[in-house]
Amino acid sequence: MKDFIATDPKAKEPAYRWPITENILTITSKEDGESEYKYIWDGRDIDVKDIGQRERISANHIQRDAEVYVEFTAKGYTAKKEHGSSLKLLSVGLLDEGISGYNFDSPSKKRRMQ
Repeated sequence: MKDFIATDPKAKEPAYRWPITENILTITSKEDGESEYKYIWDGRDIDVKDIGQRERISANHIQRDAEVYVEFTAKGYTAKKEHGSSLKLLSVGLLDEGISGYNFDSPSKKRRMQ
């Protein structure tokens, strides 16, 4: 992703604002304000590239340890003499619900949870 964003000629400027810090992406979805994000779909047991197979699900299905498929697009911007790139969220697909609850393998966690 960094290589793609770096194709913007302004990305070489020292004050260029990147949407990536270390291994963390900052992605926005500002169109719907505070409402639940609409483009979440069940990607379990389907071909995720076949959009016709996608069925919408609630955001409540996406838990902290879930495995997801995230689609986004990069867009350059200029604001007040500042250049940068932002990432816009397009959709999130649930691939695996993960393991819900706590991991009790750690003895210190066991003690804290009792």
